[in-house]
Amino acid sequence: MPNRYALVVESDADLDWDACIDELEGYMGFCNKRYPSQRAKAFIGRMVVKKQQPGTHDAWSALCISRGASAAQIKPVHSLDNEEKRAFFLQRIEEQ
Repeated sequence: MPNRYALVVESDADLDWDACIDELEGYMGFCNKRYPSQRAKAFIGRMVVKKQQPGTHDAWSALCISRGASAAQIKPVHSLDNEEKRAFFLQRIEEQ
């Protein structure tokens, strides 16, 4: 199985996730002209969406504040760019 992008979201919305993925993959092709050919050659797999358990982002904020961060310093997480974030967020994925 090829590597792929994974979008991790916390949402109560009842969305058509396949349609969202189609839209996002189109945008990826717009931003990176090589993306469509990489997908066509199966070097990159189709994007997947994983849903977070409700309250995950609030729990992350609370953890940061408990460690001394000011609430004003806490920004939305856009990338799981270190082991701590990966462990925290990925263990809170809802079963689909």
